[in-house]
Amino acid sequence: MNRVCQILGIEKQIIQAPMGWITTPKMMAAVSNAGGLGIFGSCAGFKKPITTVDDTVEEMRKTIHKTKKLTSKPFGMNISPKIDDPYGFSKATIKLCKEEGIKILALVGTHAPEDIKRLKNEGFTILYRQSNPTIKESIEAEKAGADIIMATGCDNGG
Repeated sequence: MNRVCQILGIEKQIIQAPMGWITTPKMMAAVSNAGGLGIFGSCAGFKKPITTVDDTVEEMRKTIHKTKKLTSKPFGMNISPKIDDPYGFSKATIKLCKEEGIKILALVGTHAPEDIKRLKNEGFTILYRQSNPTIKESIEAEKAGADIIMATGCDNGG
């Protein structure tokens, strides 16, 4: 078993991208049940547009519960940086993850090192993927406690 699998508690080093509404409970469970790590996108499986933080949290809670019925394997949640989230959706989602026992967060975008440290101190496993990767920011994320740095190309793929 390699280090990525050990850190995430998975069998295969396959990490599914948090692709917004495309990541349904069925897809998440399939990836996790196959030995990889499914990661929820910010509006995973939503059937209609949701505009408030409270409604988003309740819809995500339903999505998490549906996924837990389909798998007992680990899965994670995508979190946006503060700069991309002026209304607090990610802050509310982090609170939801604590309540629902989701321990793996994919931080996609440029996150401040103090945010990474805080989330690590709160017991989360952190996967870090910058939108426009630099060596400097990757080193800062590692020093702040990120468990895994995901490399991307110019197309922001994994």
